[in-house]
Amino acid sequence: MRIGIDAAIFQGNAKKTGIPISVETVLRQWSAHHTENEYYLFARKEISLDIDWKENWHIVSTPYRLDALLSPRCVPVSKCFEILYRFLGLKNQINQYGLDVFWGPGFLLRAGLTNGKNVVSVYDLAMYHFKHISEKKNEIIQKLELPRSVRKADKIITVSHSTAEDVHSIFKVKKSKIFISYQGGLSRKIPEDIQEFDSEMNPALYISGRFILFISTIEPRKNVLTLIKGFEKYLDTYHEDDLYLVLAGGRGWQCEPIYEAIQNSRYHDRIIVPGYISNEEKTYLLDHASVFAYPSLYEGFGIPILEAFDRNLPVITSNVSSMPEVGGDAAFYINDPYNADELAAQLRKTLTLSEAEKAEVLNRMRRQLAKFSWEKNAEEIMKMFQCICKGQTESKRKLR
Repeated sequence: MRIGIDAAIFQGNAKKTGIPISVETVLRQWSAHHTENEYYLFARKEISLDIDWKENWHIVSTPYRLDALLSPRCVPVSKCFEILYRFLGLKNQINQYGLDVFWGPGFLLRAGLTNGKNVVSVYDLAMYHFKHISEKKNEIIQKLELPRSVRKADKIITVSHSTAEDVHSIFKVKKSKIFISYQGGLSRKIPEDIQEFDSEMNPALYISGRFILFISTIEPRKNVLTLIKGFEKYLDTYHEDDLYLVLAGGRGWQCEPIYEAIQNSRYHDRIIVPGYISNEEKTYLLDHASVFAYPSLYEGFGIPILEAFDRNLPVITSNVSSMPEVGGDAAFYINDPYNADELAAQLRKTLTLSEAEKAEVLNRMRRQLAKFSWEKNAEEIMKMFQCICKGQTESKRKLR
């Protein structure tokens, strides 16, 4: 097959998070196991992508780089050029390569094939459930282009049944058009493979006591304010002097009230905010935390839950959207994501597990992890591409 991929999500992503990491992991699997295909990555600007570049992988950049000659102050002109490329230039380019399938892996099908099949990935529809969940420009772009993208696509990839149901109910598309493929987490943990602190890590992460861990972008959707309140209520009740809260992740949309709450907290000296962390620092934190708290308001999938399971770390999360689908019976849930008292109670439960209870939770984590892998995710998407290119419309996994 000749597979085209919209690589816009990799433009200027030196510090990748979320979707770019997920898609990069799938492409890496294809590079290793599906060398029979030709892959064409379409991007208007230089991309950052870590895969094993073989001769069957091609970067197709725009020949029209007038915007590169423009002054940085000519932002409106550059944006206009970007829009023209998205709707005219890209479509003309991709139809020159005789592609069998074109994949928009980042919510939007920016351009489509004339004769081939079109596929778009939708990870979550949070902005349809909450107001002002992301930057205004992103909301405008998605609400304008996403309905068109799902209508135009021959297949819509979702990462959970929860997101698939949202796509079906919000956009009124046929369930047969939706293909569900679970994502993965980290690689399976070797028991003796513990990441220790080293001198190249952020000194703030050298923590002498126990700690509750949160890793994600610091933004309202992740419900960090409730986590801070739950932590405060826990310490008010149990007065544990050796317990800390680590909030690791880059600054996100409308994060200022969260940082103000940290600064004004009566336990602000126990709240550690290291900012964006490296992969080694993430593994170190997961290996040494006492519990992973992820009280998000909405997730399309919830990879951090699997990453915590993979490092044998108990997880507290919200009983909403896809989190129960990912956490199964291995996670501890709060039914009301905004209830700080409920969160504090679950913190107490997980922090005081007996050795027998820990062993049982660990067994449940192993069983739950067995349901998910990046290898399976990549293979399912590839097989779906093969099926639709052969005119087969029935997907392997159906909506429940």
